[in-house]
Amino acid sequence: MRLVAAVLLAMLILFGGTVSRAEDPPPPWQGVWRGTIGDLPVQACLNHRDYADQGAYFYLSHKTIIPLGAIDKAGTATVWSEAPDSDKKAEGPLWTLSPAKGDALSGEWRMKTKALSIRLIRVASKNEDNGPCSGLAFNAPRITPITIARKPAVKDGVAYTRLIANVGKQFDATLESFEMPGATPAEQKINARLRKLLPTRGEGSEYLECSMANIASTGYDGDYMDVTAPTMITRRWLVWVQSSATTCGGAHPDAGQTSTVVDRQTGEIVTLWRWFTPSAAKREEPGRDRDAVYEVQPPLLRAILARTGRQEKECREAIEDQTFWDIALTRRGFGFTPELPHVVQACADQIVLPYAAAAPFLTAAGKAVVASVTQDLH
Repeated sequence: MRLVAAVLLAMLILFGGTVSRAEDPPPPWQGVWRGTIGDLPVQACLNHRDYADQGAYFYLSHKTIIPLGAIDKAGTATVWSEAPDSDKKAEGPLWTLSPAKGDALSGEWRMKTKALSIRLIRVASKNEDNGPCSGLAFNAPRITPITIARKPAVKDGVAYTRLIANVGKQFDATLESFEMPGATPAEQKINARLRKLLPTRGEGSEYLECSMANIASTGYDGDYMDVTAPTMITRRWLVWVQSSATTCGGAHPDAGQTSTVVDRQTGEIVTLWRWFTPSAAKREEPGRDRDAVYEVQPPLLRAILARTGRQEKECREAIEDQTFWDIALTRRGFGFTPELPHVVQACADQIVLPYAAAAPFLTAAGKAVVASVTQDLH
């Protein structure tokens, strides 16, 4: 046991960590607090970490996150800055807190010559797994009812309606889907699927989970974007792209696009890879057809890469061995977008393989459907 403990200690020191015993209690100030700064109601979370003490707060009137970072040595924090990542963090605004007295915490908020009293009472709540800033005990007052704004739009001569979710200005969140016209069973099925892409309530939603995760990690609010919009509409086919970009407390932001093709006659999603022969696209994972993963095979990959044109060397190298691609229908042919890691995400441009050039890789059923697509475009 002593050897194991010594090894763990050496590893922690080697990688710049610190040692804390599981039985050590958190500082008395750690937790979720509600009270006032001056006469204005606020809610705050303060969290102790071995490497830094971090927190956040918001005024109940506008619910926008303001970060807090301790200036003092970790674990002994009495002075907190609202500009924790700034070179001028010591200039404030600053919180100077007295030692907690049970469930009461007090101090002073100061910005230059302006000073206000801080009076806080601990919020009775369970201890969140990832610290006091990570859950509903702190974040619940920020949640407001979601409303949907409807705006008319046109794509390929077809009128549709943009659906824009308003989750409140306190969140850095952009959420949008759309709705097709008509009331046939197929159109109702399509619209029901599109409507599910928008949240109906804050609690349990992805934008809120993103916000809470980033606050817990950095003290700053998260950044969440999820927009679905049509890219092609014909008499029979509807194509939309769901684009996302998030900053949710991980090592780096995340972004991506997913294309969906729907048969407007049936309202069903179509798996385009089924139109390709096994020698062009090999199914790698079982499951429902639209959830299956297909790997592009060398002959089709060469045909795709031949359409890249002039491309920077770094991007060419990033995609030349890429076998997993998002696929969509476009007015000019099949659109292929490489599924790339974050570090080369800028290279994830769509490459269009004309329908005529794709013909050698298609099944008979695929060729028949492509004929219907091209017929719709004329």
